[in-house]
Amino acid sequence: MHSGHKKLLPLAKVLFSDHCHLLHTKFVRYYYYGSGYNISQLESFVRDECKSGRIKKLDDGLKYFDQLILENPLPSNDTFNHVFSSLSKIRCYSDVIMLYKKMSLAGVQPDIYTFNILINCCRRLGKVDHGFCLLGEILKRGFHPDTVTFATVIKGLCQQGNIDSAFKVFDKMTKTGIQPNAVTCNTLIHGLCKTGQVGPALKLKNNMLKWNCRPDVFSYNAIIDTLCKGGLLDQAMVLFTEMLGDSNVVPDVVAYNILINGFGNSGRLMEAK
Repeated sequence: MHSGHKKLLPLAKVLFSDHCHLLHTKFVRYYYYGSGYNISQLESFVRDECKSGRIKKLDDGLKYFDQLILENPLPSNDTFNHVFSSLSKIRCYSDVIMLYKKMSLAGVQPDIYTFNILINCCRRLGKVDHGFCLLGEILKRGFHPDTVTFATVIKGLCQQGNIDSAFKVFDKMTKTGIQPNAVTCNTLIHGLCKTGQVGPALKLKNNMLKWNCRPDVFSYNAIIDTLCKGGLLDQAMVLFTEMLGDSNVVPDVVAYNILINGFGNSGRLMEAK
């Protein structure tokens, strides 16, 4: 056989049972000589199941994970990431962390996407400290945190009311050249507004264009709501007028409800009307 000739050879067969489609499907691992490309039909099948959203309960994910971990050679971390992501979508956060440990013990190395899923699971479980440890592990392994990594850590800190630490992470993010998006900025704006820090929230909103992202209706509503609750209705109307003049933002029913409630609670009924 010529070494450059790509010949398709079956190397291993795996019997797999799927209650949704086929009772018995044979999964074959193929190797394309000369290309170094090795893919399993089981991997392809599991990825399709994950992408299609057919993993509806924990047992589905565990079944696929147990099959994958017995493959020889082991599947890529990308396939495991699909399973982890699907399980996190059905809120099996602790199970994802447990399966990650099993995957690591089997010798499959994580990548930045694996860590992003894990950090989000830690956030959902209220274990922000563990998320910080994973961020350290990312740096230790030489990976580069991306927007999703930082945004998830920031969201977890804001949910715990730890705004100062959230801003430290945000500063680190921008200093490393990673541009925040509107979701990350809005997370911080909401965190600031919850603690009554409307001044820094306005400053952050005004700086968003510097990072090539624009304030949206959620940015405006969070600040307007805080101003109204603080009795600063005139300032709230100034910001609302600014939103009306922003061609990229359309006020929603929430924005009007905030102002109506604000004026009504302050006894300014005509303005509410």
